[in-house]
Amino acid sequence: MPWVTLQILLRPSKSAQKLPRFLRGNDVAGKVILNLDNPQVINSITISLKGRIVTGFSANGGFFTFLEQSNVIWHKLFGDPQATSLAPKFDGKLSSNYKFHFSFPFPTEVNISSVSGSKDWTWDAVF
Repeated sequence: MPWVTLQILLRPSKSAQKLPRFLRGNDVAGKVILNLDNPQVINSITISLKGRIVTGFSANGGFFTFLEQSNVIWHKLFGDPQATSLAPKFDGKLSSNYKFHFSFPFPTEVNISSVSGSKDWTWDAVF
């Protein structure tokens, strides 16, 4: 059994493509599941969303990152995720099984001024 699993909730799609697809303004939602056999000190759990444009072969790997967004799902300062009441200072040591649900809006614009010379770019496409 894996010790961490990421599940993303998807809208039904007519496409045969199995990769997640999002429209601007849709919510990116799902959960992170931890299955810990032994206690582990975990400082935080963060979901990162990256968008890249393939530009071809180059020194930077042939892509340009136009979107990079991070969302903290849990931090040890939030306390014990299984506590039913406010507990004293939490050391971040997790053990057992946990589910961390998340939801955040998929961005509707990004700044690509370094590429296009314009300030912001709004898209209607599906990613």
